[in-house]
Amino acid sequence: MTETQPDLVGAWQRQQDEALALTKRHLADWLAEHPDIVRIEAEYNGSGDDGNIESVTLTLADGSTRDDVSDVLEDLLWSIAYDAHPGFENGDGGRGTVVIEDSMVRIEHAWYVEITEDDHPIEWTLP
Repeated sequence: MTETQPDLVGAWQRQQDEALALTKRHLADWLAEHPDIVRIEAEYNGSGDDGNIESVTLTLADGSTRDDVSDVLEDLLWSIAYDAHPGFENGDGGRGTVVIEDSMVRIEHAWYVEITEDDHPIEWTLP
């Protein structure tokens, strides 16, 4: 039996929901292991079928900041961005910011979109 389009969409949505739930659990665990970190801000970027975390700033409880992060945290931040906008790194791609503070995750995302606008034709007569 072949799956219908609604079945495929439903299956895809369930996979996305499961991935997001797993990412949330991993993030909660990571934050519990690092109680001195009160804010995380990460910039991400992707296009042409590739993407990565560009920068991360960690704010500590004493107000100081660090930008040295583990691969585990970088992978987790990528998962957060990707779970919110799966496939964004394909084609023209996109970029964004992930901010984690006070048990809240905020993702600001922008898509790269190519727009073509026709100009007005220019005509003149030859002498």
